[in-house]
Amino acid sequence: MQLQARAELDVARAVRFFPLATVRQARGNATVRLRLNGRLQDLRHRPTAAQASGELALRDVYLQLRDFRQPFTHLTGRLQLQGSDVAVPALSGELGNSDFRGRGTLRNVTRWLLQPGQPLRLEAVVASRLLDFNQLLYAYQPAATPSAGQKQGSTTKGDGLRVPASIALNLQTTAAQLRFRRLRGRTLRGTLHLQDRVFTSPGLTLLAAGGQVSVRGRVDVRQPQLVKASTVVGCQQVPLDSLFYVFEDFGQQFITQRHLRGRLTATAEVDSYFDQHLTPLTDRLEAEVHATVRQGELLNFEPMQKLSFLASRATLRHLRFAELQNRLYVQSRTVYVPEMDIRSNVKAASLIRVTGTHTFDQQMDYHVRIPLLPGLLPQVRAGAEGPMLRLAIQGNERDFTIRYERAAREPTAPVVAGPATGTRPSSASSAPRTTAAPIGPAAVAKPSFEIKKPVKKPAQPQTGEYFDF
Repeated sequence: MQLQARAELDVARAVRFFPLATVRQARGNATVRLRLNGRLQDLRHRPTAAQASGELALRDVYLQLRDFRQPFTHLTGRLQLQGSDVAVPALSGELGNSDFRGRGTLRNVTRWLLQPGQPLRLEAVVASRLLDFNQLLYAYQPAATPSAGQKQGSTTKGDGLRVPASIALNLQTTAAQLRFRRLRGRTLRGTLHLQDRVFTSPGLTLLAAGGQVSVRGRVDVRQPQLVKASTVVGCQQVPLDSLFYVFEDFGQQFITQRHLRGRLTATAEVDSYFDQHLTPLTDRLEAEVHATVRQGELLNFEPMQKLSFLASRATLRHLRFAELQNRLYVQSRTVYVPEMDIRSNVKAASLIRVTGTHTFDQQMDYHVRIPLLPGLLPQVRAGAEGPMLRLAIQGNERDFTIRYERAAREPTAPVVAGPATGTRPSSASSAPRTTAAPIGPAAVAKPSFEIKKPVKKPAQPQTGEYFDF
């Protein structure tokens, strides 16, 4: 074949004259220059730049593709055919609410168009004013093919996050704004790769929720019904109330964005899974979070109102904290909080030590220790801790109790009554009483301000016996 052609096209008429199965509707104007010179077999498989060249100029083209929910609109730019590749010096347009403009190269285009299953690789630099991921994540929805046991015409369950297996990406992107559910981000920058339906990124940065967020890791979408994400997420100076608002209070109502103030700096290593609607599968979530909170405040938090014997209700309604640091763990739908020191503006409880667990079903088990003589702590640090007020907060977000605990819940009993004195039960049973006395039961000996009568305590893990990650 030897062909040289130049044409001014009405895209709508061109598609009607030469229909394409992948194009539902098209309109606009285009200019085509095409030169072909070679055997048809060579042109179909891997033509050289000398055998196939040309240029397609688009002017305000509308294109509705079969497997995309939203149409491409206002497509304007130039595409240059160079053998089996297409260079894109400039192209701009919109996909739904999102827009793009950029340049790049499409490799192996002719084989991808003419032979099903052939790979297509895009290398591009793209900028955008707005990326609306509420639409983009579900933009590509190929028609489902019924399985052997499925009736003709029926549809599969849900519209998963589907990515063509034949497409690979190497994308450098910037975006002025980003939207996803409650998230409103600005100044997105980073690099994104796609290979074999696995997204990877060495780093993406975003200004969101009043601070800066960075993400690196991989997202595996080979199974649209089960998406796996292994990421390292960092944030700098993010307001806590904005963070809880964006993530919809993390699916609980016990402590919400209206209760919190302060700025969070954190790093989290997260393995998470999502279903076809991108709903998190919390039973599979695992995370380790290193968090620092500065200028922290706790506002109108109901459990604190029950500690009115420590301070006035007005003070407890607005608690201020010094810098907090801790390492949290998430596994098996449970958040593990190792012991941490909290310094507050309450004089009677200027130092509070908290540890416990909080399940995703809102079952709480927190243990609080308040030194009754905080001024003596530096002097007794090398020895005993001094007298302590010990409290337990247990229950769920709507029905919880705050009760007193006895000193350390006999932490030495397993040691004394175990292998050390296995032949004398009487001495073993008396050992916890003799060893527990010096710990400081005098701190809770006077129940005059007791909120609730102590009940028989179930077995609890001791300090240092939390899950080892």
